[in-house]
Amino acid sequence: MSESYIINLITESAKVEIENQINHLESMSKEDEYKERYSAMLQGAKTVIWLLENESIAKQGTYAFLNHLDRDQLEYAISAAKEIKKLKTDIGKVELFGIFGGDKGSEWFYDEGLAKEAYLRAASESLSGPCPEVSFESKKVPAEELEEYLKKDEIGIALGLIEKP
Repeated sequence: MSESYIINLITESAKVEIENQINHLESMSKEDEYKERYSAMLQGAKTVIWLLENESIAKQGTYAFLNHLDRDQLEYAISAAKEIKKLKTDIGKVELFGIFGGDKGSEWFYDEGLAKEAYLRAASESLSGPCPEVSFESKKVPAEELEEYLKKDEIGIALGLIEKP
């Protein structure tokens, strides 16, 4: 893992706030009576942005982040992580059907019938290639990972929250 998700969330939201402050400080530092004071604050804000973008903790990952927490923060992080893990475990898994080959390369479907139709299309397309090869696969995927396989409008259908069209 090259970067930590939590660090990215923190730094991105912090950068937005700091960049807003930088805009304000830049305008204030142009006025003669505030120039010295706000110029120093502006440089400090720019330094903070630089640290957020370039400091090594953002590139070291979750372990480095957790290592910087004190005991109370670490206990809270452990408790929150256990709760999130339980929620993700309780969500369950959804069976998906994958087609590999043809012009599209690979596609995933929530509906076996749609997958079979796509398989036939992919098989027909692959016949025109030098090495016709198409495969059909089914696998159970954790519900929270569906966005990696399906389009947004298909996720609700796959979870049974929306009726099939």
